[in-house]
Amino acid sequence: KQPLTVEFLEGDKVLRTYTSEKKEQKDIGLPAGAGDDEEGDKPIEPKAGMNRLTWDMRIAKPALVPKAVVWGTRQGPRVAPGVYAVRVKYAGQTLTQPVEVRKHPDVPATAEDLKRQFQLLSDVRDRLEETHDAVARIRDAKAQMQAVGERAEKLGKGTTLKDRAKAISEKLTAIEKKLVNPELKSNQDVLNFPPALDHQFIGIAVAASSADSKPTDSSWAYYKDVSGKLASILSELDAVMNKDLAEFNAEVRREEIPPVVVPKKKG
Repeated sequence: KQPLTVEFLEGDKVLRTYTSEKKEQKDIGLPAGAGDDEEGDKPIEPKAGMNRLTWDMRIAKPALVPKAVVWGTRQGPRVAPGVYAVRVKYAGQTLTQPVEVRKHPDVPATAEDLKRQFQLLSDVRDRLEETHDAVARIRDAKAQMQAVGERAEKLGKGTTLKDRAKAISEKLTAIEKKLVNPELKSNQDVLNFPPALDHQFIGIAVAASSADSKPTDSSWAYYKDVSGKLASILSELDAVMNKDLAEFNAEVRREEIPPVVVPKKKG
């Protein structure tokens, strides 16, 4: 009944965590049944006696919004050759041992080449997660505003808040569509609808991980270009959250209705 946790680390940084504890589903204002943790690792199920856990040498997958449709890789990148550590926590005890990841002898790329590859893929993974984190915050805010507007109307306070919530939601939806394409409901939809920013990051990951080699200069250049677009969109989102949503909440407080609480950014 004691929780078991196995962590793989680079220095003090945890790269991957396996645990017997089951994660609680998070409600971010999505339809019922849409909160399944599709991206996380399955919980460890320890049994009496010897147990084996195989690490695929990948870091954690990027956390995507529930039911996200991805055409391409959604795995975390494999670590580069080097010395890492495995840490086991159980029943108040912590045991740590070094782990060495070696380059395959038939791979012509140098260890430094593979470190550069991992750096790019790790950065892409972080930007992809950042993209979907913004979408989750947008959807959460929209769901809360809709609920507040409808509640205000039921309390006899008119439709002012409901109309304002709709106007802000339209702004947020326009931003969301730059980050992900909500029309994607299945893998085949990628053929019919243009990909948004998240699939541009995924495209970089697919290309850069297609061989054990140093990323091309064009891969880095394209990554920097897409990252710049993401930064611009996130600034646009912050402006709506800090101004439009703040004004909405001020009106909500004046009407003595609980305001919209925006989840904090990850990291």
